[in-house]
Amino acid sequence: MYTRNLENSLKRALTIAVEYNHEFATCEHLMLSLLHDNEVLKLLMEFHVDVIDLSDNLEDYLEFELTALTRSSDIEPRPTTAFQNIIHRASIHCKAVGKDIVSGPDVLAEFFYEKGSKTSNVLHSVGLTRSIVLEKIEDSPSKMNDEISKIDILKAEDQKTATKSLIAA
Repeated sequence: MYTRNLENSLKRALTIAVEYNHEFATCEHLMLSLLHDNEVLKLLMEFHVDVIDLSDNLEDYLEFELTALTRSSDIEPRPTTAFQNIIHRASIHCKAVGKDIVSGPDVLAEFFYEKGSKTSNVLHSVGLTRSIVLEKIEDSPSKMNDEISKIDILKAEDQKTATKSLIAA
């Protein structure tokens, strides 16, 4: 399950790809969208990251360096493998540490595995590493002021119903 903020960030990443007329949503689209997540912003500011500079850097990259991704038709952008891997790794990490809900900061920590990506390079250049981000997440667990989305609640209820049906059979 994802926090509502993360769900919004995932949707926003695809919207950003549309705005740049890109065929694919990359990890840079995802990072730019995460800059609208209050938990991610708070974490970055605690490390004195110049969020405006980070945003400008990513926007310039998307506009001037990803011209090869320009869509030739009205096909909706699709997440790249790297984008999907970041989300998948965040989900796996959260399960491994006993968290049921994946948040923006959890996703932020997984960008560091995308070596050579613009986002990974920029995060490293401001002195961040995966271990530093994970330590901060563990030191100040999310207050979870973000509600679980109704979709996630319905999924959980459907799983309970399915489990009960299997037990009864």
